Amino acid sequence: MSFIFRSWLQTNGIPNLREYTTQATLPPLQYEQYDSLLPPPGHVSHKNHLTIRPEAYRQLETIHGLAESVWMNMGACLDSFVPQTHIRTNTVSGDGLTIPYPLPKDPPGNLEGRPDHIHRLIPWIDRLPFATVARILHLSLPETCDWAFRPAAQSHIELDPELFSYYTWSPRTLPSDYSIAKAMERKRMLVAIQPPWILTLRDLEQFAGSRCFPPFVVPGPEDFPSYSSKDRLWAKMWDACVREKLHFFVLTSYTHWVFGFFSKGYTQAWTTDILPFDSQSPTIIEALTYWVASAMRLPGGILPPKVFAAHSSNPWKLPQPNRCECVVFDEDEGSESDWGGSSLASDESSAGVCPTVLTCTDGGVLERNLYSPNKKNVFPLIHNWLDENDKTQMIDPILDDHTTERYWQDPIEESPFVWEVLQRKNLLDQAQTPDQVGRLPCVGEWLV
Repeated sequence: MSFIFRSWLQTNGIPNLREYTTQATLPPLQYEQYDSLLPPPGHVSHKNHLTIRPEAYRQLETIHGLAESVWMNMGACLDSFVPQTHIRTNTVSGDGLTIPYPLPKDPPGNLEGRPDHIHRLIPWIDRLPFATVARILHLSLPETCDWAFRPAAQSHIELDPELFSYYTWSPRTLPSDYSIAKAMERKRMLVAIQPPWILTLRDLEQFAGSRCFPPFVVPGPEDFPSYSSKDRLWAKMWDACVREKLHFFVLTSYTHWVFGFFSKGYTQAWTTDILPFDSQSPTIIEALTYWVASAMRLPGGILPPKVFAAHSSNPWKLPQPNRCECVVFDEDEGSESDWGGSSLASDESSAGVCPTVLTCTDGGVLERNLYSPNKKNVFPLIHNWLDENDKTQMIDPILDDHTTERYWQDPIEESPFVWEVLQRKNLLDQAQTPDQVGRLPCVGEWLV
């Protein structure tokens, strides 16, 4: 991967590999100060038109910011496995540390100094930080020699190839043993890339500064829900991580970097502050190595906060949350989902409660159990309740002479809240009792 950088390799090796990670900084891109390709400083790009729309399966709710103290344990973690010894360069294969220290004045060869397309920007990331971090890990942990930053699988069709691309830190092959392969899958990490003329510093600030994600709303006849630019990017990151079944991620434009991770059920996310490419405390090489070590569950790595789910079959005994967007997925029998994450299985769905109920305990972070929109996972309780609506009929005496049938069914005892408001004839279109007519219930409301 790095053979074209032999002129940039440290031919005499590195006297101290651990010290090298604290000193090696990325070289700058060769853009002019007011380059016409880049938006003005301090502005969003208005070009991040990712092909994505609101979906009911996307369960992200809350984003948390990580304080600078997230890097406090980084030194001890890297000290525990990165050797402080002299490291030689493999001059035969060219496999080595591709970022020299100190940096030369000239940019690295065979890299376009002013990349104007994402495919010209990716080599800057692939052949500099990716190659260097992979080499550090290979030297420090020989068991990772089969691991590398690899592009998305060819089976994945990227709908925005000029706007978005991602790599995963993953092994070349997985062992045949299922349990071992599953354990290795959990140690992977995703790095998403957007060019700096698409993802400006201001765009990245809005992404990292976001604290909530809009819930899915069933579209009406006249309006269709849409996302803002930062929400589209969060949706894109969520989809990619769920599809790859991993939790740790990085988002970068090369000029700026944000590190983050999702909770076990993908309903919560955490992000660090933005690091520039020439950050020195920590350097991008340090931060990226530390994030990979954390994803691989190495001692001293960062541990995502626990997100609790209640283990109770009676939601009435739970505290009623402030926000509860509960949706039941109702696919047509003839349809098949082609979304790669639709068959995601969550260990949290075994708690014995309805999977889309927002649950909480007396401590920790609130998280709703994840329910996959896989039509094979059907909840008879809900479907029986829907079928009962067809059998319960009432004639509205308040309406005109034209006989109009209204349907009313008592709420499910185990799930006394609105699951979905659909435009279907056989469902309740106006909450009504024999003695009064109520307003249309909203998704997530508790029925009392």
